[in-house]
Amino acid sequence: MNRKLRTADNLVERVEKYGFIPFFRNKIAGFSIQEMADPSLWFADDADGPWEWKGPAIRTGRVAYGKFFRAKAG
Repeated sequence: MNRKLRTADNLVERVEKYGFIPFFRNKIAGFSIQEMADPSLWFADDADGPWEWKGPAIRTGRVAYGKFFRAKAG
C-alpha cells in the first residue's frame, strides 16, 4: 500500500492517481480515505485531518466531493 495520507495535497494526488476514492471503508479493502489517511490525524486537536482536508482539496479545482457512490461520500 502507498504511504499514508498526511495532507490535503496528498489527498488530491491520491485522487488524481486513482480517479476517485470513497471517503469511508467499503467492500474494497484499503480503498478509502478512511483507510489511507494516517490514523493519528483523525479528529486530532493539534493537526488537520481528512475532514479538514476536504475544503482545501476541493478549492484546488482538481477534485470534487459528494455522495457519488450509492449515496456514500467520496
